[in-house]
Amino acid sequence: MVNNLSNFYVKQDKLGEAEKMYQRALRGMKAFGPEHASTLGTVNNLGNLYAKPGKLGEAEEMYQRTLQEGSRHSVRGMHQHSTRSTTRAIFTRTRAI
Repeated sequence: MVNNLSNFYVKQDKLGEAEKMYQRALRGMKAFGPEHASTLGTVNNLGNLYAKPGKLGEAEEMYQRTLQEGSRHSVRGMHQHSTRSTTRAIFTRTRAI
């Protein structure tokens, strides 16, 4: 629910509010663990959020975190999709530099 509210704020270009909600969602997901699909998705979304205003260092940190934790993820299909999506995001963002 909190992650959905974050996405809503992003679409309204309320990036500060979105960041607060993504961070809140991550705090709530500690029980799931860092390798859980929901946690990985939220970290990746936070990377996308940071990339919007050009915070590429922060974005890359989130994308790298997603890749590192995702490499330990045991759900085959989700892992492959997340890894491709995150790798594509890193390439797209860093290519613009």
